[in-house]
Parts: sequence; structure tokens; C-alpha cells
Amino acid sequence: FDIDDSNGSKPVAFIAAKHNEFIIGQDTGGTFSSAANYIVFLENKMGVGIGSPEATLDVAGAIKPAVYADDAARDAAIPSPVAGMMIFNTTGTKFQGYTGAAWADLN
Repeated sequence: FDIDDSNGSKPVAFIAAKHNEFIIGQDTGGTFSSAANYIVFLENKMGVGIGSPEATLDVAGAIKPAVYADDAARDAAIPSPVAGMMIFNTTGTKFQGYTGAAWADLN
């Protein structure tokens, strides 16, 4: 995908595929030189920000859970949670996970 601005057209995003690999990338500079800008699906593994994922989900960098002030704010923002979701509750300073039936403190 290209962007056409006053300086001409330059590539800003791409989708590529080959045997056992699918890559989605973006780079507003048009160079595509950093895997940090990629989502890679390779041989049943997914990488975010990494060129060759080693695990089912391999993320380069920090994973930031959703942050909510209290249980009421959490419940309003997530009316239909699914098992395995994680958030951080700032009032109780607790990580919480959804069991499939209820939210439970994880620490």
C-alpha cells in the first residue's frame, strides 16, 4: 500500500505471503527495515515485532495489560470477558484474570 503526498508516492504498508509464512508490515518511512513493524505468521507460530517467531505467540517488547481504576470500571469496559483475559486493577494494585466464571486476583 502506498501513500501519495506532496513528495510523491512511497510504500507505507505491505502484505506478503509464501509457503508457511504470512507477513503484515507497516513503515511510514517506506524502508521496511525493522521487524519491529511486522506481524509474522510462520509455521503455525505468530510473532509481533519479531521476524522469526520461536513460540506459538512470540512478542518482542513489553505486553501491556488493560488498566482499570476499579471493578466497576473494568466491568463497564469489558461486559463479556472471556477466560484467560488479564487486566491490572489500580485501586487494589492487583493483576486480575478472568477464569471463565469470575475475575480473580493473580497476586
